[in-house]
Amino acid sequence: MKVSFIIPVYNCEQYLRHIVCKIENVRLTDYEIILIDDGSTDNSGGICDELAKLNANILCIHQKNQGVSAARNKGLTISSGDYVCFFDADDDIESEKLYRLLYKLEATDAVDMAVFGLAFLYYHNEKIYRKEEQNTPLQGIIEKDIWIQNIYNLYAENSISPIWNKVFRRDFLMEHGLYLREDMFLYEDLEYSIRCMASSNKILFEPEIIYYYRQSEDEGNAGRRLKRINRISELVVRIETAVAPLITKSGAELQEIEELLLSLYLVLAREKIAVSDAKQIRQICDDFAAWYRGRNIEIPVENQNYAELLQNRKVWRLILKRKYIRIRHKIAVVLKNTRIYQKLRGNTKWM
Repeated sequence: MKVSFIIPVYNCEQYLRHIVCKIENVRLTDYEIILIDDGSTDNSGGICDELAKLNANILCIHQKNQGVSAARNKGLTISSGDYVCFFDADDDIESEKLYRLLYKLEATDAVDMAVFGLAFLYYHNEKIYRKEEQNTPLQGIIEKDIWIQNIYNLYAENSISPIWNKVFRRDFLMEHGLYLREDMFLYEDLEYSIRCMASSNKILFEPEIIYYYRQSEDEGNAGRRLKRINRISELVVRIETAVAPLITKSGAELQEIEELLLSLYLVLAREKIAVSDAKQIRQICDDFAAWYRGRNIEIPVENQNYAELLQNRKVWRLILKRKYIRIRHKIAVVLKNTRIYQKLRGNTKWM
């Protein structure tokens, strides 16, 4: 089989060669790496051209900046592989483990996509200070009626949200017209992954950690992007629309999906509150209360306190909680710079 690796490229000259090298080490005899230079302003575009000259399996496309979803859609359109992987230019993979997963896929034609384990690597001054591994809670080839019953656990373990911990059968994507929404700039991966899963019949789940995501230290970045959205409910409704085809009956299945939506809403609320003033926080509270009203969702114990603060418009308590988180983050940054901490953690840059 042939595998297409689609990589959007934007100002990542420091890491680009690394991910390409790791893909080349997967031991595939037939593959293509499609680099979509999305208007980079550093030397990323030049590195793409250089890599394409060195390897005939690498295709480089240059375009004006249109965003990551447009870049991925462009790559998907011109891809020619039997299977498709969407990777990010600044991340890392386990080449041999990915090879074994692709070998499993080649042995069966009954699977539309595969989902594998991942890890988040938290960096400070190019040193990993924390690694958070997340395996898939399911294993093997699982039919839709089974994994739907576990959809909240799949979301909680980050098996659903990313696009880069998956392998897609290309003719499956084409048959169902599955392209990313280019009008979304937050959680577009989650929306796309849900639509793909909703269209699939069987999914291969591989708990083994294969992908390593480079986590930014800038904790306020998502919140600043969320400020471009008037109401969080607008974003959640888009996810709700994507997940709607999975709701075939009421009961436990519906409860699983509603818990997923609630958990997502609370994450978005925390991120937006982190960069909002008191008036904006009040609007976030009102928006959440209106969205939650009339829904019979059982709030998990760990989220009950925060959900109550939003529902009851406890603006100043939310601000105090935000200040506490900021202080804790600043202390962590100071600790990361101490020699003792660096000695304990080691000086690891890449695996």
